Amino acid sequence: MRLRSALGLFPARDPLFLTGLAIRLVLVLLAVPRIHSEWFIPFFSNALEGGLFSPYSAHLAQGGDLPAFPYGVVMYLAVLPLVTIGAGLDRLTGATVFAGLGLNLTILLLDLALLALLVAMRPAAKRRILLLYWLSPIVLYVCYWHGQLDVVPVVLLMLSLFLLFREQPAASGVAMAAAISSKLSMALAGPIVLIYLVISRRRRHLAAPMVLAGTAASLVLHLPVLASPAARSMVLGTPELSKVYDFSIRLSDGLEIYLLPVAYLLLLISAWLIRRISAQLLLALVAVGFLVIVLMTPASPGWYLWFTPFLALTFAETRQRIVIFVFGFGALFFAFHLLRLPGSDIPLWGIDLSMPVAEIVPLPERGASILLSVLFAGGLMLCLLLMREGVLRNDYFRLSRRPLMIGIAGDSSTGKDQLASSLTGLFGAAAVTHVSGDDYHLWDRHKPMWQVMTHLNPSANDLQKFREDLFALSSGQTVKNRHYDHDLGRMNAPRTIASNEVILATGLHALYESELNNRFDVRIFLDMEDSLRTFLKLRRDVQLRGHEPRAVFAAIRSRQLDRERFIQPQAAKADLVMGLEPLHPLRIDEVPSGEGAIPNLRLRVQVAQGTPTTPLIRTLVGVCGLHVDRREPASGERLEFMLEGDLDPEDTALAASAISAGLDDLLDARPKWLGGPAGMMQLFVLNQVAHALKKRLLWP
Repeated sequence: MRLRSALGLFPARDPLFLTGLAIRLVLVLLAVPRIHSEWFIPFFSNALEGGLFSPYSAHLAQGGDLPAFPYGVVMYLAVLPLVTIGAGLDRLTGATVFAGLGLNLTILLLDLALLALLVAMRPAAKRRILLLYWLSPIVLYVCYWHGQLDVVPVVLLMLSLFLLFREQPAASGVAMAAAISSKLSMALAGPIVLIYLVISRRRRHLAAPMVLAGTAASLVLHLPVLASPAARSMVLGTPELSKVYDFSIRLSDGLEIYLLPVAYLLLLISAWLIRRISAQLLLALVAVGFLVIVLMTPASPGWYLWFTPFLALTFAETRQRIVIFVFGFGALFFAFHLLRLPGSDIPLWGIDLSMPVAEIVPLPERGASILLSVLFAGGLMLCLLLMREGVLRNDYFRLSRRPLMIGIAGDSSTGKDQLASSLTGLFGAAAVTHVSGDDYHLWDRHKPMWQVMTHLNPSANDLQKFREDLFALSSGQTVKNRHYDHDLGRMNAPRTIASNEVILATGLHALYESELNNRFDVRIFLDMEDSLRTFLKLRRDVQLRGHEPRAVFAAIRSRQLDRERFIQPQAAKADLVMGLEPLHPLRIDEVPSGEGAIPNLRLRVQVAQGTPTTPLIRTLVGVCGLHVDRREPASGERLEFMLEGDLDPEDTALAASAISAGLDDLLDARPKWLGGPAGMMQLFVLNQVAHALKKRLLWP
């Protein structure tokens, strides 16, 4: 979904949004955070008076405080426009409030932009995002009461991830560089994102353009800081950087073990060992990374904002108890910092609320430390919840333990390889390994054994090696096997086959052996009406393989018995049986010619009881306009559907959205949806995959 279209999902009329907006507007119009009046506004005033293009030098030359603006050039440029307008209004009116109002409005606009990004990334969970981000006590305190500017780097970092998930790596790299320029701490997310790109076969090609664009943008954005001694002192010399070393274990000989680098390194190693990281896992890991920084340092209040939007995305679809816990953690954060740190003035009414509450009402001895300990425990619990909800309960993470296994069986010329190809287009060629049962024929086409035995007979195939290779691939191992060349009718030299996220096994006997059949997550049998199967086999064998029509008809007759004995019984073992039928009877009295010779078709689908089909069927009928007849066989073991109508690829993609929730990371970034019966088959297989992954989640 593009950000522009996602704006239509913005919850502008939601009571939760309006409540949060009202609170923000009151604080924006009335509150002046102490940090604004003491540091930020003086910095910009000095810059406006002494030189917009050298603000750090101008600030220090006029005696400004060194820690007043420890941020890079992007933060400066983000805040400058409205503060400049406000300062101009102050000069015209003689007031002293408009520069601060411009700063507050900048924070509000960026806060709204961050909310829009979160909604765009989780459009189905707007209410939870409003609760966990928009009404978060952490966000309200950090941005509007204490007055920190951390929303600037956070919105840029989230924009970088938004663009990355939509395969815009160069723009993502530039946004990441801008986030790091505005606040150096955002660089902590970089290694996690890089691990995600390197590990993900579907996203690996994005790593180079993102890194190159990000590096080039970083050089440009950091050059003003590096070239200015004043900027280096204020940005790179900030005491915030030294907090990395505050938590340590002292050893003999003056040595220390710094706990923060150790914890962060362990996080990176854990991310690498996951083997397959989805977008949801990436968001959870970034949140854990920022939480580790907060827990292992004497963190400033603004640092808590770093992980808050990531919590909202990770817990957007979780249980209500976790939402209550996250909100409670935010309330505890608010109380602790309200007690200890300065807040805001309300100059219009002459009220000074900037004094810490603890200076007015003294806390009991060790009271603040007890509150901090509880806050620390809550942060640790959040880390555990993130790992459980964002990682261990994620369907895609379970694929890191073993691949998704799909078995496709059926008679010759029923479309097994075509279905495998269409599924590869959905999951992405980089993430799919296809194992063909034809590669396990015992003899070349020219061997005399084929005169006494058809390849439909299991004895004519090395099914033991077929099973062993698939077992090895499902365990993450590589195998070697020959490849059968249909054009030449010969076996080629052995080749190496690597495991992958999705294993597609196709063949005449893919579902023949029970032991192998039980290993598949999804079992598919392709059937076809006899006259249509003969029609397609004639076209393939005569036109593409150069066979004589008489030989093709003879082969069909000779294989009929083996087909009934060994192939058709596999349909009873399948979760999904799909077959094409012509709308009108076919006469097979000549060789069909041309690609356009395929008649009008309808699809017959049998689905095992227990597989949810209502959302898909409702979408196919109500949105795509297909005609669907439902039939229930006497046995009651399967539901049967007959589908007719025109389905274009856009309709297929639309219908997929009704069944592919949670499968985004399993699908390719740009799935190749098909139209017609092939698209319908894609949808039913995807529906079966979603059901299989849910079963794996419940019964791993």
